[in-house]
Amino acid sequence: YNKSTGTSRLYQLTVPPNTPLGVAMTWHKEWAKGWENFSFFTLGGENFFFKMNPRYNAVNIDHYMDDPSQGSHPVGTKLPLSMDTTQTATIALQEGPGFVAYETGNGQLTVNRFHTDCLGWTCQAKQAVNAASSRLLVINATQGPLIALI
Repeated sequence: YNKSTGTSRLYQLTVPPNTPLGVAMTWHKEWAKGWENFSFFTLGGENFFFKMNPRYNAVNIDHYMDDPSQGSHPVGTKLPLSMDTTQTATIALQEGPGFVAYETGNGQLTVNRFHTDCLGWTCQAKQAVNAASSRLLVINATQGPLIALI
């Protein structure tokens, strides 16, 4: 994806045992300009990704199709998330995948779990944090994520 032009392409890499490496474009489409904070996750054996577009005040969850030539399709669109948010990581939670986000406007760090229909998420935890914190460490442990500000 090219944020400046909106061009989105999907390539397939072929690594045959006795021939040179091959790369072929399998899908392309023009999206809106300005998408960022892409984060990929798996839910129910299917592949999805989360993205934000401050230019259009949009947050979407898209589904990558099993056939690479079909690309991706939006599932959840115009989802409620402040554009003052920096989405920092997709994490595995005991109840399913989620993401950690920091809202710069109010200094809130949230841990969120995606809904199974991908039409939103539920906040699992919220904490006010010091804006001077420079690093966020997320470790996926067997009992759930361990999140530390350093």
